[in-house]
Amino acid sequence: NYYIKPTLFPKLNRRTLKFLSLNEEDVENGLSFKEFYNEFDSCLKKYDNPVVYLVGTNDFYLALAKHYNVKTGSYYEHVDVVVIGFDTELSYEMLRCATWHLENGVDYIAANPDLRCPIEDGRYIPDCGTLMYMFEATTGRKPFVIGKPRSYMIDSLLEKYGYSKDDAVVIGDRL
Repeated sequence: NYYIKPTLFPKLNRRTLKFLSLNEEDVENGLSFKEFYNEFDSCLKKYDNPVVYLVGTNDFYLALAKHYNVKTGSYYEHVDVVVIGFDTELSYEMLRCATWHLENGVDYIAANPDLRCPIEDGRYIPDCGTLMYMFEATTGRKPFVIGKPRSYMIDSLLEKYGYSKDDAVVIGDRL
């Protein structure tokens, strides 16, 4: 059981709080990506079997590849959309290739606009938003951003569990 001091959230006095979280099994089964995919799918409905060029980690690749035809690395053939996310495995060739696709006018999606990712010892490394702004400076293009801070994923979870926004307190990873 969790307890939050009522004076911290006066509107929550005398209410039972339920904490929604994902466990390891949920993540392994792809549940953590469900709402992401719903919004991602809505962006790609105009394509039949879209080809996605990914700038992202291998884990992101594996998750997307379950649902889409995903390319990465040196891939200068046709793609329908470039997707960028947090990437600790980034290479200059991936940046060059993604830029080439963006300059050819393909759709462009970013997972989130976070500029930096916290790591150990209070330090930071570049995150998805840093890549987003780098591509914007290079190509003049801005992506369609899905995921946080857009409310789509939170709205889906609230609806799934029968809560309204007035019943929710959201705690993020960047407080």
